Amino acid sequence: MLAGYPWLKDGINIIEANALAELSNLARQDVDTAKSLTASRGFASGNLEPVTKASATISSILESDPSLGQTVTGYPWVSDGLTYIETGTLDTIHTLLNAAGLGSAGSLEELAGYSWLADDVNYNEREALYGFLELLKAAGDTNSGSVEKLVGYSWIADGITNDEVDALYYFADLLRTPGANDSGSVEKLVGYDWVADGINLVEWDALRVFSELLETAGAENSGIVETLVTYDWVADDITTVERDALHFFSGLL
Repeated sequence: MLAGYPWLKDGINIIEANALAELSNLARQDVDTAKSLTASRGFASGNLEPVTKASATISSILESDPSLGQTVTGYPWVSDGLTYIETGTLDTIHTLLNAAGLGSAGSLEELAGYSWLADDVNYNEREALYGFLELLKAAGDTNSGSVEKLVGYSWIADGITNDEVDALYYFADLLRTPGANDSGSVEKLVGYDWVADGINLVEWDALRVFSELLETAGAENSGIVETLVTYDWVADDITTVERDALHFFSGLL
């Protein structure tokens, strides 16, 4: 098969040599995956850089977590001709694997098995993976359980909307805010039904306001926000009026 490719017949340049080298490394770990990549449209046509990058990343994933590597290599979009969004997605999966909390808890394997990641990858879905990465960086060991809980929610499993991507980033902002770890506010918010059942525009905006509240209050006054989070009108749902009330609390502080 390789011998029939036009780009191989006319001589070898550095890009082509690198592609062959990375595929050779991958074949030592998973021959079938290497064969699949050499049969892909991108490789056959001579669009080698995405395939080369993907080969290196998949090799690293297989080395760190063979089960996850097998899942990833089974994605149709890995073998049908890789785009730069798709190679970026593979890089993010590899980075998530090495991030504290998610990989060790098994949630990355759960995330990798969702159909919205397996069947194809668009910009929005890649941004969702970046959002999880930002969450893990912000959560550390203290709040890794909150990230694990989020991964298991049905609104993550069934597909990712723009509002849901924004929510992931605002949860990360919350976790980065001084006082968030001490107050336990994020853990409470993650457990509420209005977070668990789906996220709309008003709800992710409320998450943003909680981040503002924590930042304004400072670590020494984070108890004010912790008290707000426990109120029934926050726990049961967030309406537009209640979101606006949180804005006013931020202004008062």
